[in-house]
Amino acid sequence: MRSIFPQSGLCLAVAIALLPSLLLPQVALSQEISQEISQEISQEISQEISQEISQEISQEISQEINQEINQEINQEINQEINQEINQETNQETPTPTLRSFPMSAGELPTLGTAPHLPAPTADRTVQLVLKLSERRLYVYQGETAIANYPVAIGKPSTPTPTGEFTVFQMIVNPSWQNPRTGEVEPPSPDGSLGTRWIAFAEMPNGIIGFHGTPNVASIGRAASNGCIRMHDEHVVELYEWVTVGTVVRVES
Repeated sequence: MRSIFPQSGLCLAVAIALLPSLLLPQVALSQEISQEISQEISQEISQEISQEISQEISQEISQEINQEINQEINQEINQEINQEINQETNQETPTPTLRSFPMSAGELPTLGTAPHLPAPTADRTVQLVLKLSERRLYVYQGETAIANYPVAIGKPSTPTPTGEFTVFQMIVNPSWQNPRTGEVEPPSPDGSLGTRWIAFAEMPNGIIGFHGTPNVASIGRAASNGCIRMHDEHVVELYEWVTVGTVVRVES
């Protein structure tokens, strides 16, 4: 008896029936591969995004930190500069060094550019009279002698000039440069000029003025190079009486 199904038709039917069972494992495999690929891609993308975000955050943090550090450094530098400026401003103006003319003897400072520092209590009616023969300085207020001081005057070879002069330079704590050695002597009560300098006459061999001296034994004698030496406490007191412009009359 012949089959109603041709042989080829039976094979085709079997193949069609088996097709789903053959395709299902492949589909499942494709899905797994797709999932793995998707996961790997997602991980890589996530890592790249995380890295970029981390880099951006790190850069922003670094910039902020650097800005803060720079600001703090600038503030500290500005504060130090301002402090130094304030300290220098608050410090007293240094007293200029008094230099001698080449021909002058050791104690005669030059005019230079020293500031004039008139005493605040000075009386412009005060006049000074230096009497060389008496080795004494008189302080007059009007016609009244209100003080007098023993002094040393210039030697015969370097006499103190006579005549009428005016005070033109006043210095507290003067320094002095030795014209022979060039050595600068800092201000000191025991220095060559004591603690006060009052200049009143500019001569060819230097400037003549009143000043303190550590060589008190010379006071009362003709012992200087033209200047008028005084006990330091006396010249400090004198400094309070006079001012720039005070008349100084030197009599023989």
